[in-house]
Amino acid sequence: MEIWLSSIVILVAVATAFFMAFDAWARMRWRRRRLAIDIERYTALADVLAKREAAIVESRLQSTSWKGFRKLRVTRRERETHDVASFYLRPHDGQPLPGFRPGQFLTFRFHHDADREPSVRCYSLSQAHAPVRDYRVTIKRLPPPDDAPEGTSHGEVSSYFHERVSEGSVVEVAPPSGHFTLDLSDGRPAVFIAGGIGITPFLSMLEHLHQHEPEREAWLFHGVKTRQDRIAVDQLQLWARRPSFHFVTCYSIGSGPENLGPFEAEGFVTTDILKRWLPSSNYEFYVCGPPAMMASVMTQLQDWKVPRTSIHYEAFTSESVQEVGAGTADLADAAPRQVSFRSAGKTLRWTPESGTILELAEAHGVFLPSGCRAGNCGTCAAPVLTGSFSALTQPEATVEEGSCLVCVSVPTEDIEFA
Repeated sequence: MEIWLSSIVILVAVATAFFMAFDAWARMRWRRRRLAIDIERYTALADVLAKREAAIVESRLQSTSWKGFRKLRVTRRERETHDVASFYLRPHDGQPLPGFRPGQFLTFRFHHDADREPSVRCYSLSQAHAPVRDYRVTIKRLPPPDDAPEGTSHGEVSSYFHERVSEGSVVEVAPPSGHFTLDLSDGRPAVFIAGGIGITPFLSMLEHLHQHEPEREAWLFHGVKTRQDRIAVDQLQLWARRPSFHFVTCYSIGSGPENLGPFEAEGFVTTDILKRWLPSSNYEFYVCGPPAMMASVMTQLQDWKVPRTSIHYEAFTSESVQEVGAGTADLADAAPRQVSFRSAGKTLRWTPESGTILELAEAHGVFLPSGCRAGNCGTCAAPVLTGSFSALTQPEATVEEGSCLVCVSVPTEDIEFA
């Protein structure tokens, strides 16, 4: 009898333990499934919220911006290198500054003598937006073009900044603009490739990542002549303390491999150098620098099987537009066109060798207002009466329908301007 009772007790205990274990297993399985469902829901919700936040940010940027040119005062000037300086700006009227997207630029206008048109130039914002911060642009004093006559002075506007703009100066500035911006909703690892002063938009992008997306992988490859030409090294080293960011400096005038650090290289920035550090080409690539450098790097990236949609670039000069943007319009086989300027009473013959419509006009004594000559400022927008045109690159400036940015456009059929 006792053995029978003991067997029953043991059986009940085993059954109880089994059902308890099964119940625990079932509960754990349900919790895992519920967790997976919650993660899926939260991921979808986060995506919706991110898109909604991006829309709100865009709406806020548009609502707080200004139209035309506004007077900003230089509050601080800092020397970065022997030929590079940073200028901090705030509204002369004391009103707040609107936000901007990392990578955008400011357009400046300077007046000369009464018989000259104002000079217009665009410079990238070189730090991320913060509500209590001044705007900052970092400008290199540019040498004269290679084909300029002997004795020609340095770049006119950059020299004006370095020689005549100091703390307390007031300058005319258009609101932040530009499409060369960091994709804030993507989250893909990013590679920034800069040549010289082309690093400036990336400083804004990298600071934004440091503040808001510290886990997002980012690489900076910066090409300079020598160590003395490096910009914002201390700031970059601070950001590089986080494991998700690395920067590599390439020197075109090297001092020997034995003098290089672990993240330094000799020569120009090329895909061969990128491959030393990057495990693959599966990144979003952003390129900014001298025209020839950008054209070379972009060709190499495409040879590395990087999709064209994953390569982004900034063109601040007409040379950049022609070097980098020529792929958007095959000019070699383009047929000659007639370009008429009604106000000037002239009809000119355009061929691929003529370059842009603006270059054609200037070569024949037809004056057309212009500024940046890279499709950024919108100064050269000209009303089209008949005909069509094509842009060599995507322009940054937005113009009204029926107008043409002649500094970056070529005719695709006979065309007449007002």
